Formats: sequence, structure tokens, C-alpha cells
Amino acid sequence: MRHTLIPIAVLLLIAGSVVANEELRTEALSFDGTTAIAEDDLTGYEIVDYSFEAKAGQFANISMATKHLSNYFNILPPGSEGEAIYIGSINGNQFEGILEQSGRYQVRVYLMRNAARRNEKATYRLEVILADPATSNGTGGRLGGLPFLWRSTM
Repeated sequence: MRHTLIPIAVLLLIAGSVVANEELRTEALSFDGTTAIAEDDLTGYEIVDYSFEAKAGQFANISMATKHLSNYFNILPPGSEGEAIYIGSINGNQFEGILEQSGRYQVRVYLMRNAARRNEKATYRLEVILADPATSNGTGGRLGGLPFLWRSTM
């Protein structure tokens, strides 16, 4: 029994050190009308949470331009403790949809573990556009009937 506890204790220490190595930074997005833009970089296990207030029924277009193939974002709804409603590493760095809840959302920007453990650096440009349901006209991802264009300055 004693020999079984030692490997378990070692695994718990390793798991704890991985969590401790993650650096979480939180920033509130500042909107100019309906758009907020954040340009930054992150390295290794660093994570940046960008927060913004939204109302249920608002249309959101969230996109991220990056040259790093392991740089993604997730969207966490109000009250989330890590559960995402959108996972960039599965769905890509472009989200368009109607937000279902009112409250504070977070866009979590990160590097996948393969790049983080090599302490790689990624530069990105995150853009969040919010529109009221009346503005989006129910056009499924279009404001005023015009399609969103994903712009990259990278």
C-alpha cells in the first residue's frame, strides 16, 4: 500500500505544478460604439481573460487574428467556472452568434499545451463586436444585412 501512495503523491505534485505555472491575467474590454479591440501577446502558459457585459439576445461577432497555429480563444458565459460555450481549438478563431444570457462574458485567449510547454510566444488581435437584436435584423451574422468582414492587421 505504501508503494502505491508514493506514485500517487508524485502525480498530484506534478498536476499542481502545471496549474501553478498558468498565469491568468484579466482585462476588461473597452468598447468604442459596438466594437472592442485588444492587441497583445502571451507566452507559454499565460492566459488572458477579456471580459465584457452583454444582454441576452445580443448578437456577437468575436474573432482573433494570429499567426501562431496554437493560439486560440474560448468564450465563457456569465457565472462560468471554466466551462466554455465556444472552444476555439475545435471551432476556429471566429464566433458569430446570439448570446443567450445577460451578464459578464469572458473571452479566454491561450496557447495550446504543445506550444505553452515550449514557452512559445504568440501575438494576436482580438475583436469583439456586439449588436442589439434589432440591429442584426435576424440576418444570421450580418449587421444591417451586410456580412461581417474579418480584418487582420497582422
